[in-house]
Amino acid sequence: MKSKRSFWFTAGGYSIIILLMTLAVTLNIYPGGYGYIYDETTQQLTLERGTFVKEDVTVELNDDNTLRYLLYQDEVNRAIQSWVLSLTLGIFAVYLLQRVIPTFQKRKEEGYRVKDILYAVLLLISLVMMVLLLTSLSGSIQYLEQVFNTAAS
Repeated sequence: MKSKRSFWFTAGGYSIIILLMTLAVTLNIYPGGYGYIYDETTQQLTLERGTFVKEDVTVELNDDNTLRYLLYQDEVNRAIQSWVLSLTLGIFAVYLLQRVIPTFQKRKEEGYRVKDILYAVLLLISLVMMVLLLTSLSGSIQYLEQVFNTAAS
């Protein structure tokens, strides 16, 4: 009975993480919620900010500011990728955590196998990578905030 309950908790957690990934890629719902819409016919770029309530600024692209807004678009894509990858690593970390904790509780007397140590090392690597990706996401959000505020003023 306990394993069935554990399965549903894990499946529910994974489905929430997959839903967050889908929302980030399709609707720009991620921390910061920055996005853009480029209109080729008018050469205008609409900058968006906000997770659920969107705030937008429309700017006219010319030779002077094209590079800044191309970098803005690239940074939005990088922020979304960092968020999705950190969520993916979260799934991997939970999977590894479910393997590491019971293994290390049961094997204190018997000794550890190479596979057990490998799981622990992979868990540590995935947690370190999640921290690095979230730090990258924070830097992206700061840059996007600066560009958005500059365009708004």
